[in-house]
Amino acid sequence: MVAFAVWGYNSGDPSVAEGTRFLSGLEAIGRLAQVGTEWASYASPVAGSGRRAVAQEVAEEASERLVRKSLPPLSEDLAKAFEGPIKARTLKAGTQIYRSPNLREGVLEPVQKPRRWFGTRLVKTKAALDQLYNVSPYGNPMVEMRVYKVTKDVTVYYGRVAGGKGYQIYIPGDITPQDVLEYVTSIPLR
Repeated sequence: MVAFAVWGYNSGDPSVAEGTRFLSGLEAIGRLAQVGTEWASYASPVAGSGRRAVAQEVAEEASERLVRKSLPPLSEDLAKAFEGPIKARTLKAGTQIYRSPNLREGVLEPVQKPRRWFGTRLVKTKAALDQLYNVSPYGNPMVEMRVYKVTKDVTVYYGRVAGGKGYQIYIPGDITPQDVLEYVTSIPLR
């Protein structure tokens, strides 16, 4: 607001008395307050004055996109990977989830760019991996399990694996997995 008042004070007509120019600046502030606080962020580029509020607003909007009360239904193709009900579940920051990476052009997918499917239990053998997550029909090479930590609360699709005994997570398509996950480690499968 002070930055806007100074602007209004300095940008007045030079032939008008100083007091009048100052009043015109105050008048500009009054108009600004009527228009709304959104305009204040544009009118006050003084270091530190509006940046924190704008950053907080952006973080709140991102948080609303990550944590939701419900999720839209999955497409039929994705829903077939679940057996039984598919629920919206919010994972809390700090939760660990697990993934056995697939191949991308003959190479394991990069650890920093995981795909969207994860398991809820860590396994250490190929047999346990296939028993819980039914990965062999999808060409998974069953080389390792990767551990990821959730860095921000996020709502995901959650349910039982079709053809498996475990539970899985699918990160919604409008969320980039690496924006909410941090790679922890890889464990070779026996």
